[in-house]
Amino acid sequence: MGDGGKTFQVPIADTITTIKGYPEKLKLYKIRASQFWQVRTYENGNWIKRSTKTESKMEAISFAKDFFEEIVAKRSQSKYLTKVNTFYALSQQLLEDMEAKVARGELTDDTFKNAKYRFSNV
Repeated sequence: MGDGGKTFQVPIADTITTIKGYPEKLKLYKIRASQFWQVRTYENGNWIKRSTKTESKMEAISFAKDFFEEIVAKRSQSKYLTKVNTFYALSQQLLEDMEAKVARGELTDDTFKNAKYRFSNV
């Protein structure tokens, strides 16, 4: 198999389902690599996917609705939606925490500046 097994991750066409009352971009589907239903939505130029960890379509629909509501909540709080940005998000949170410690006198300004420099060069 020359595709690295990627065809096992492709949605099975006749299982792709939209969920009534939710945007078209929210899809429930099955793949050959799993017995479980999968869910995905498209946000900020990225597909966000999860396994529902269930074979029941009714349970998968419920999972998909919760999944979408979680995405909407994160978007409204300006939180990162994909794992691609995890390191960046964590580094920014760490810098915010360090800056607060500098303001409280718990950390030197030089230590904060060094950390900020390091994170800006990765």
